[in-house]
Order: sequence, then structure tokens, then C-alpha cells
Amino acid sequence: MENLTKDYFKRLDFIPVLLKYFALSPDNRVTCPGIGKDVYLTYYQDNKGAFHRITDLGDGGEPIESTTSEISLQTILAIISNLKYLPATMEGYGFENMERQVGAMSTAYTCLGGF
Repeated sequence: MENLTKDYFKRLDFIPVLLKYFALSPDNRVTCPGIGKDVYLTYYQDNKGAFHRITDLGDGGEPIESTTSEISLQTILAIISNLKYLPATMEGYGFENMERQVGAMSTAYTCLGGF
């Protein structure tokens, strides 16, 4: 591969962190901007291990939810690329962005004897 960069390897190293975050709770969700001005994609994993994507087209209509048993590597890498630009969703913990929130929550669970 011609374009291997330090950032690419950082994203690869972050894959298990993101997957642990999703596995902890269905409430652990990540919402990224989609293609289009008001389009947002929310990803999460349910208690049975299925991955969900909720597509909000921003048109006031009902969001579209899809479910799959696996999530693609390209989707995971796209989520990871967005994390540092997304605001944290757990208020009161002082996370500066979703990347810090995902990293801290995954590490905290691992240190408490999970996984």
C-alpha cells in the first residue's frame, strides 16, 4: 500500500476500542454526519450483537433504521475518522469529544475486569 500513514495505523489500533464501546451498551451510540447538509447516521450495537444504523435525512420524516449482523471495516474506519470532531454525548464527565469518550469508556470497562 502506497499511502500508509501514521493516522491510518492509529485508526486501525482504535478499532477494538470502538467495538468494545459499542458492545458495552445499546445506549453507546455514535452519530456522524452523512452525505448531505442535514443527514446524520447513528450507529450502535444491541444486546444480541446486531449492529444498527439509523439514517436521519433531516427532512422531518421518520428516521430509517437498518440492522446487520456485522459492520464493515470501511464503516468502522469512517466512524473512527469522525470521532475527534464529534461532541461528547455523556454530559457531566468532561470529555472534550467522542474520541475521548469512546476511549475512556472502553478502557474503564476493561480495567474493571470486562473483556
